[in-house]
Amino acid sequence: MEMVRNSIVVLVAGITLFVAGCSSTPKVADLTGSLSNSLIQAGLKDVSVSQDRDKGVVTLGGHVGIDTDKVQAESIARSVAPGQVIANQIAILPAGLETAAKDITELPRRDNPTAPRPQTEP
Repeated sequence: MEMVRNSIVVLVAGITLFVAGCSSTPKVADLTGSLSNSLIQAGLKDVSVSQDRDKGVVTLGGHVGIDTDKVQAESIARSVAPGQVIANQIAILPAGLETAAKDITELPRRDNPTAPRPQTEP
Protein backbone atom coordinates (compact mmCIF):
# COMPACT_ATOMS: atom_id res chain seq x y z
CA MET A 1 0.00 0.00 0.00
CA GLU A 2 2.82 2.36 0.92
CA MET A 3 4.58 1.59 -2.37
CA VAL A 4 1.47 2.44 -4.42
CA ARG A 5 1.05 5.70 -2.58
CA ASN A 6 4.71 6.68 -3.14
CA SER A 7 4.42 5.74 -6.83
CA ILE A 8 1.38 8.02 -7.24
CA VAL A 9 3.16 10.91 -5.52
CA VAL A 10 6.23 10.48 -7.76
CA LEU A 11 4.01 10.22 -10.86
CA VAL A 12 2.07 13.41 -10.01
CA ALA A 13 5.31 15.27 -9.24
CA GLY A 14 6.82 14.11 -12.54
CA ILE A 15 3.79 15.21 -14.56
CA THR A 16 3.77 18.59 -12.80
CA LEU A 17 7.45 19.19 -13.56
CA PHE A 18 6.99 18.08 -17.17
CA VAL A 19 4.05 20.43 -17.76
CA ALA A 20 5.81 23.34 -16.05
CA GLY A 21 8.96 22.76 -18.08
CA CYS A 22 7.09 22.64 -21.38
CA SER A 23 5.02 25.75 -20.75
CA SER A 24 7.91 28.09 -20.07
CA THR A 25 9.64 28.64 -23.39
CA PRO A 26 12.68 30.86 -23.13
CA LYS A 27 12.51 34.28 -24.78
CA VAL A 28 14.89 35.01 -27.61
CA ALA A 29 17.32 37.91 -27.36
CA ASP A 30 16.16 41.42 -28.23
CA LEU A 31 17.54 42.07 -31.71
CA THR A 32 15.61 45.20 -32.71
CA GLY A 33 18.48 47.60 -32.01
CA SER A 34 21.19 45.67 -33.81
CA LEU A 35 18.90 44.86 -36.74
CA SER A 36 17.79 48.50 -37.06
CA ASN A 37 21.44 49.62 -37.08
CA SER A 38 22.32 47.06 -39.75
CA LEU A 39 19.43 48.22 -41.94
CA ILE A 40 20.42 51.89 -41.55
CA GLN A 41 24.04 51.05 -42.45
CA ALA A 42 22.72 49.37 -45.61
CA GLY A 43 20.85 52.58 -46.53
CA LEU A 44 17.41 51.22 -45.63
CA LYS A 45 16.40 54.02 -43.24
CA ASP A 46 12.66 53.76 -43.96
CA VAL A 47 12.43 50.13 -42.80
CA SER A 48 11.07 49.56 -39.30
CA VAL A 49 11.68 46.55 -37.05
CA SER A 50 9.50 44.99 -34.38
CA GLN A 51 10.01 41.72 -32.56
CA ASP A 52 7.77 39.30 -30.68
CA ARG A 53 10.31 37.67 -28.41
CA ASP A 54 7.85 35.10 -27.05
CA LYS A 55 6.99 33.77 -30.52
CA GLY A 56 10.37 34.32 -32.16
CA VAL A 57 9.00 36.57 -34.92
CA VAL A 58 10.75 39.61 -36.37
CA THR A 59 8.50 41.90 -38.44
CA LEU A 60 9.89 44.29 -41.02
CA GLY A 61 7.70 47.25 -41.98
CA GLY A 62 7.98 50.62 -43.66
CA HIS A 63 8.75 51.14 -47.32
CA VAL A 64 11.50 50.96 -49.92
CA GLY A 65 11.79 52.19 -53.50
CA ILE A 66 12.63 48.92 -55.29
CA ASP A 67 12.13 45.20 -54.82
CA THR A 68 15.83 44.45 -54.41
CA ASP A 69 15.89 46.68 -51.29
CA LYS A 70 13.03 44.64 -49.82
CA VAL A 71 14.92 41.42 -50.51
CA GLN A 72 18.11 42.92 -49.04
CA ALA A 73 16.28 43.96 -45.85
CA GLU A 74 14.95 40.43 -45.40
CA SER A 75 18.40 38.96 -46.03
CA ILE A 76 19.92 41.24 -43.38
CA ALA A 77 17.18 40.27 -40.92
CA ARG A 78 17.80 36.57 -41.52
CA SER A 79 21.51 36.99 -40.86
CA VAL A 80 20.98 39.04 -37.67
CA ALA A 81 18.11 36.86 -36.36
CA PRO A 82 18.90 33.26 -37.40
CA GLY A 83 16.25 30.73 -36.46
CA GLN A 84 13.51 33.33 -36.09
CA VAL A 85 10.56 33.83 -38.41
CA ILE A 86 10.94 36.95 -40.56
CA ALA A 87 7.64 38.60 -41.52
CA ASN A 88 8.50 40.94 -44.40
CA GLN A 89 5.71 43.52 -44.61
CA ILE A 90 7.77 46.19 -46.37
CA ALA A 91 5.85 48.12 -49.03
CA ILE A 92 7.49 48.99 -52.34
CA LEU A 93 6.81 52.62 -53.24
CA PRO A 94 8.71 53.64 -56.39
CA ALA A 95 10.15 57.16 -56.10
CA GLY A 96 7.92 59.82 -57.60
CA LEU A 97 4.82 57.61 -57.77
CA GLU A 98 3.65 57.95 -54.17
CA THR A 99 1.10 60.63 -55.08
CA ALA A 100 -0.15 58.80 -58.17
CA ALA A 101 -2.08 56.29 -56.08
CA LYS A 102 -5.67 57.30 -55.37
CA ASP A 103 -7.22 57.15 -51.97
CA ILE A 104 -9.32 53.98 -51.91
CA THR A 105 -12.22 55.86 -50.36
CA GLU A 106 -12.51 57.90 -53.57
CA LEU A 107 -13.15 54.83 -55.71
CA PRO A 108 -16.72 53.71 -56.51
CA ARG A 109 -18.04 50.57 -54.88
CA ARG A 110 -18.29 47.48 -57.07
CA ASP A 111 -21.69 46.40 -55.78
CA ASN A 112 -23.25 49.84 -56.40
CA PRO A 113 -20.96 52.35 -58.16
CA THR A 114 -23.29 55.28 -57.49
CA ALA A 115 -23.57 54.67 -53.74
CA PRO A 116 -21.43 56.91 -51.55
CA ARG A 117 -18.59 55.26 -49.67
CA PRO A 118 -19.00 55.07 -45.91
CA GLN A 119 -16.95 57.57 -43.96
CA THR A 120 -14.18 56.07 -41.86
CA GLU A 121 -12.98 57.39 -38.55
CA PRO A 122 -9.46 58.88 -38.64
